[in-house]
Amino acid sequence: MNISFLFLSIVILCCTHAFCFRQHESAIFFFGFVQNEKKKLSSRRRLRPLHVVSTYKELLSKLNNEHKGPYVISLYHSTLCTYCSKITNFLEMNKDNVITKKYENGKLEDISKVNKPIVVLLKNINVENSIEKSPFFDELRIKGRRCQVPALEIGDFIMFESDDIIKLLKFLINKIEKKKKKEQ
Repeated sequence: MNISFLFLSIVILCCTHAFCFRQHESAIFFFGFVQNEKKKLSSRRRLRPLHVVSTYKELLSKLNNEHKGPYVISLYHSTLCTYCSKITNFLEMNKDNVITKKYENGKLEDISKVNKPIVVLLKNINVENSIEKSPFFDELRIKGRRCQVPALEIGDFIMFESDDIIKLLKFLINKIEKKKKKEQ
């Protein structure tokens, strides 16, 4: 009786170990002896893939033309990427209409208090200037279905090409400047 109980216990342990190997968890975790330390999983479940658009014209056709308030845009970038620096340099040259904010750890000032028509949230997929991944790496992988920078998120859409991102920003800036001239 003791040998059959021992044999049955070993078989159950091996089966759960094989199951957990596929799930990338330990067998002890499967039995509930170890608590899950990763609390970020619940926040990842809220993320959903966005509609990927390939050109800025396609994105413009899908955006709401009667947009009120500032445009809030997320820019996934890497400090190590030359295409990303091309976009950040463009943003620096257009400080009159664009305000950039580094978005880190969910801390952000109230966007409604911003007096600029375009707010760009910079989300670095690397930790500072290293190759270590930040939480935005996984966020981009989920939302964009791949991890490629630069990536611009606006509304329910995401776009990856740096030239198209700059063209979209130029279009929005021109639209805002025309609106300002019309009001004067």
